Amino acid sequence: RYYVYILPKRIDGYVEEGEGGELKPKQRFEEGPCDAKLRVGHLKGLLKPLEGRELSFSAFARDTPKGKNANCTLHFGDVTEETIAPAEESGDPVEVFCIHLVCDRFLRRMVRVLVATLVKEAIDLSNASGSSSGGDDDGGGGDSADETGACTRLLELALSGDRDQTQVPAPPQGLCLVHAGYAPWEEDEEEG
Repeated sequence: RYYVYILPKRIDGYVEEGEGGELKPKQRFEEGPCDAKLRVGHLKGLLKPLEGRELSFSAFARDTPKGKNANCTLHFGDVTEETIAPAEESGDPVEVFCIHLVCDRFLRRMVRVLVATLVKEAIDLSNASGSSSGGDDDGGGGDSADETGACTRLLELALSGDRDQTQVPAPPQGLCLVHAGYAPWEEDEEEG
């Protein structure tokens, strides 16, 4: 199965005003789940150690009974930056992160918990490396010794199996099923 989670870089807030209950734009949240500290290189670096090996993802599974087989293989994990065209002519394009995940199976709420934990750990990594004060990220990232060591955090959480250490599920609105199939995963499928 192939899922994409679409995560807006900025989230618009709305406040109700007027007698007719008309919604008016409020402000763009400068700090939120996807603030300026979130970098593609950190997101990719955190996903990479999970790829290609069978692991227990019980730490990322909600409502899956403890003791139930939670072994999955993440075949492919990637993060891209995209711009989504506005739904209306007067609207602004929305800049988003697209988190691509291909796995042999997914547990209940696994993708959403994995995404929420990925975002939290990437922001922590950005804060620890001081990336908020300099440099643009070209999508590669994760090359320094400090970042490489910290990029194993999701793997450590998976190996621990401790659900208390992972985040609550990300909102369901960003989750998209791209493809479901029974054929074995092949690398060139990520392009299509």
